[in-house]
Amino acid sequence: LALKAPKFIGDFWGKEREVHDGGPAGPIKKVNFDEAYFMESVEKPMAKVVKGAIPVPKPPTTLEERKALAAYVKSLSK
Repeated sequence: LALKAPKFIGDFWGKEREVHDGGPAGPIKKVNFDEAYFMESVEKPMAKVVKGAIPVPKPPTTLEERKALAAYVKSLSK
């Protein structure tokens, strides 16, 4: 499988998405794409894995950097 970055295009912030709860083999659950979900996904990549995605390791970032990244990703949503 090819690794692909998520597509942060269109109207996605605040919308539901399907994830595997607890890792790629976990049960499917719907979550809201908001700051809490985004921050958890960066800090704990295996907690909720987007359906069909391959989890990636946690990037070495500070809390301030993660908040700035969340604000940037949110600004991409229409």
